[in-house]
Amino acid sequence: MIRFGTVPAEQQAAWDADNESCQSTLGVLDDAPRTDAELRARYDWLVGLNDCLVAAGYVQEAPPSYESFSDEFATSGTIAWDPMGSVGTASVEAALSACPRSTDVW
Repeated sequence: MIRFGTVPAEQQAAWDADNESCQSTLGVLDDAPRTDAELRARYDWLVGLNDCLVAAGYVQEAPPSYESFSDEFATSGTIAWDPMGSVGTASVEAALSACPRSTDVW
């Protein structure tokens, strides 16, 4: 996970635009779930992404249990597990082509 320091107020708009552009390009999920149902849906989606990556030939670790996943979110306020993170930078474009982030359901 990447953490950023405080952005000076006069640079916030530029930082927000750059951050959004970067996340859009990389397919990074940034909208945090607000309810238990949304968190469960995000987990199920990530498990589906993991399954897609495995089917596409990428070696993946087993997904964390939902309990572990939700505990981590409750503790940190962020989703630390993302199967795309283990693909490796050289393979991200091919992995995103095989398993696009725009898919609503796997």
